[in-house]
Amino acid sequence: MYTRTAAIVLRQARYSDTTDIVHLYTEQFGRLNCTVKGMHSKKSANKAALFEPLSVIEAEIAGNPTMELRRIRESRLSFPFRTIPFDLARQSIVLFLAEILYKTLKQPIENRELFAFLESSIRVLDETDKPANFHPVFLMQLSKYIGISPNLEGKGPFFDMESGEICHQKPLHPHFLDNAELETFRQTCNCTYATMMQLRLTRNQRTVLLNNIIKYYALHVPEFYGVQSMEVLNELFD
Repeated sequence: MYTRTAAIVLRQARYSDTTDIVHLYTEQFGRLNCTVKGMHSKKSANKAALFEPLSVIEAEIAGNPTMELRRIRESRLSFPFRTIPFDLARQSIVLFLAEILYKTLKQPIENRELFAFLESSIRVLDETDKPANFHPVFLMQLSKYIGISPNLEGKGPFFDMESGEICHQKPLHPHFLDNAELETFRQTCNCTYATMMQLRLTRNQRTVLLNNIIKYYALHVPEFYGVQSMEVLNELFD
């Protein structure tokens, strides 16, 4: 049985001399792990360039949806990137976000609303003139789709990262925000892609903000481990 579906590439890894494993987030099935044969062969219809992180593809996938590994028989790009392959900053953002999504989107469950958000967000990253604030805004928006959105509507000087809510009393644990860090967190949560350029952040402020968002994800996403691509990302965007 073959199924054609739109998919976003999260990661690829070499499996054998002739086969690679590609981790996808698909429109029809959610997270899928697939094998691709001959990806590095000149004659293959499934070229390695199709499976770069966050590439949006149409894939013809063989096998039962319940199988742990399915096979990609044929694939093509849904749309080619205009700027990402030629911009180091955007490439770094892509690697960072692909790692986040790989660690976060684990369920083989259809969620077309989430897929549409991811696809439209990737287009924004490729098209925006100023991507410096894209990744923190993306992560805040993503939290709404995966059910961990922080509640920042209340009044109080502290944000309890464990409960995800504003509070009046300083929490007894170390996972909380206050003062400037809380205000930046709140502003970013309220941002959209249309307004993200209004965030005025220095490199250090953006680094602190991202670290806080990652800590929040780690507290609310099961088995969410350290993000290796943060180090490179933190060197960008003065």
